Order: sequence, then C-alpha cells, then structure tokens
Amino acid sequence: MNLEEALAQLKEWCDESRGNSIPLLPERQAVFESRSLHGDDELAAVETKLSFSFPHSYRRFMATIGACSLFSWSPHGGGPRFYTPSEVLQVSQGASYTDEDGNTHRICFVGEHRLMGDFMGFLMSRPGEQNFDVFCHEYPFEEYVAVSDEINSWRTFENWVIKCVETRGEESI
Repeated sequence: MNLEEALAQLKEWCDESRGNSIPLLPERQAVFESRSLHGDDELAAVETKLSFSFPHSYRRFMATIGACSLFSWSPHGGGPRFYTPSEVLQVSQGASYTDEDGNTHRICFVGEHRLMGDFMGFLMSRPGEQNFDVFCHEYPFEEYVAVSDEINSWRTFENWVIKCVETRGEESI
C-alpha cells in the first residue's frame, strides 16, 4: 500500500462513517470523522510561525482528510484525533525543552491519540523524515525524545498512516 491508497481508504471510511459507527473488523465498530480540510496556505502560515516544514505526506493528509478523528470507538474519541492548523500552532508554540546535554528539542504537535492520552507530532529539531512519533503518556514532556530514541519508535508520517490503514487502526500507537 502507498500513501495515496491509504488516504483514499481513510477518505472512504470518513465518507461512510460521518461520525457514526461503521463495521471495521469482525466484532468491532469504528467512528471516522473528517471535520475540515486544510491547504497549503494554512499550513505555510503554521510553518512560518514555527520555523518548520511539514513533510509532503502530512500536507497530503491535511488536504485529503484534514482535522479529523480516526479509528475511534465512539464519536467522542478513542483513536487518533488530528488538529486544525490553528490548534497545531496553539499547542506547539513553546513546546520545547533543553535536555541535560544542552540539546534543544522542539516538537510540533499535530494531534493526540485518545486511546491512551498520547500526543502525536514531529520533532522539529530531528533531521530527516523519520521525525514523527506518538509520544508515550507515561512520561513527562521532557522525556519524550529520550524515550522515543530508546525504544526506536521514530518513523515517517507516511509510514505511520499506511500502517494504521493496513492494520485498520490496530497499530496506530
């Protein structure tokens, strides 16, 4: 499966569900809701304010699926929830810390996984495309990067989306 196929499947589920439960797996219903689509101008404004460039895959996701709730167990949550660009800016401004070694880590939060209360986002100070993670709720903000490094959970946003769709949300954390 590639990104375009994954986005097409998510769009199909969002169009079918429209915030109501649909069958997804045997013995399991899921709720999908695309609340608003967002284009290059809105994302560019966020990038400018955060001094960060979103990967192409995130831009395609926001243009196709947008701010949304995916793989939820109810209309109120349970799965990944992606923010609008203004929400991304609001929660990401000032989301930085300096570790014991003097390295500054800046995180751009693009959503939250409501199953466990985990934030999702990009480590802006990490070079390359493998800078996306779902940060574990069990650790304080100042330990997000160290824990993600330790458990080697960094991935590209594209691969995360594809894996979520391929597993019908079973592997979304």
